[in-house]
Amino acid sequence: MVKKILTHILSFLGKYYLVFLFIFCVQHSFKVVHHTSRTRLVLSSDGEGYYLYLTAIFINGSFENLFVRDDWLYRPYPPTGVKFTKFTSGVAMLEAPFFLVAHGLAPKLGYAADGYSEIYIRAILIAAAFYAFMGLFFLKRVLEKKFSRIIVAISLISIVLGTNLYHYIIDSGGMSHAYSFFLFSVFLYLTPKIYENPKPLKVFLFGIILGWITLIRPTNAILLLYPIFYNISDKNDLWERLRFFQKHLWKITFFLLGAFLIFLPQLLYWKYVSGSYLLYSYTDESFIYWKNPQIWNFWFSPRNGWFIYTPLMLAPIIGLFFGLRRNLNNHLVILAIFLIITYVLSSWWCWWFGGALGQRSYVEFYALFSFPLTWILQTSFQKNKIVFVLLFVFLAWGTDVNLKLNRFHRASLITSDDFYDWEMLGKVWKKMY
Repeated sequence: MVKKILTHILSFLGKYYLVFLFIFCVQHSFKVVHHTSRTRLVLSSDGEGYYLYLTAIFINGSFENLFVRDDWLYRPYPPTGVKFTKFTSGVAMLEAPFFLVAHGLAPKLGYAADGYSEIYIRAILIAAAFYAFMGLFFLKRVLEKKFSRIIVAISLISIVLGTNLYHYIIDSGGMSHAYSFFLFSVFLYLTPKIYENPKPLKVFLFGIILGWITLIRPTNAILLLYPIFYNISDKNDLWERLRFFQKHLWKITFFLLGAFLIFLPQLLYWKYVSGSYLLYSYTDESFIYWKNPQIWNFWFSPRNGWFIYTPLMLAPIIGLFFGLRRNLNNHLVILAIFLIITYVLSSWWCWWFGGALGQRSYVEFYALFSFPLTWILQTSFQKNKIVFVLLFVFLAWGTDVNLKLNRFHRASLITSDDFYDWEMLGKVWKKMY
């Protein structure tokens, strides 16, 4: 009887754990709104740069004389005098439904309908959580075709609570990463469907999603390598893929049309603000470390080093290399994407990417890393229970580290300064353990 009840409980949790996680994250983010002074950061700096398209269009009516909090960052473009943001409109498109609901409810609930009162902040935090968990839903659909439900659950829960994706849901929902994570997941979900039945409508949607990913963060266009080399293990697979592309080459028109349509509003904004449809909006910022990429710092520096702040991600990287021999679950193309994007991003002038919590540039790529993470969990469970237990303990420890770092960051024990150092981290670790 007890066994039967436990079986039903586990089955129920296996189906609905993402719902519970979503509620947990939203409820936790609302606590942050109430109890800390950091809520202003949701719609400031980069977050405001993505968001101001909404206040410009739906509140101000234009980008001229537009109120922004960080006025020193978002100034009028010299030739036209129009308020300029170097950030693109992709995130704002995803935020728009939540913004509009908040904007409609604001006067009814006694909030200022200015785009920045508490109801708007709550709306953006709900939006970030919604898209992150929709991304997890699509990943769940993909992963459960190859792995057991319980192993997939462990993997996805680890990705939510054990990485800085959690931070970009509950604390920094105005940043782009939860939204890009969603788009990455949809892209991975659609990839096998394109090869199963490449109807023009599917190809068109595929173009929209990759265009959206690129619009938000141009370097993320590297994800295109995944469908190109998807399920290719030998020369025969490669020749078969080339024949597929040759047969369906004419459908690339639908792909390009989808990508163009999602870019169109941005092209119109650039024309409006600068007089040109094409604009390098980052002006004097560039990749200055091409010949000396800061890879070691990118991974191990106290200034947002990936493995320093998110040690849990060592598990999927180890899994990635162990699965290379037979190119299991497309490990080879995932590794290629990982190495290329690491080289590119560590060559950026600000390789630590500002006052973040950990190396935020990888967050959307956790959708890809879910494959080697789930694979190493299931393989160890099937072949060596001791290794599985050790791996599970490591994931639990990594999750504990991440949750504590988030709590300390919120309490400003970890500052939002760009210059974290070992002394500061030493003090934090002393408080943690």
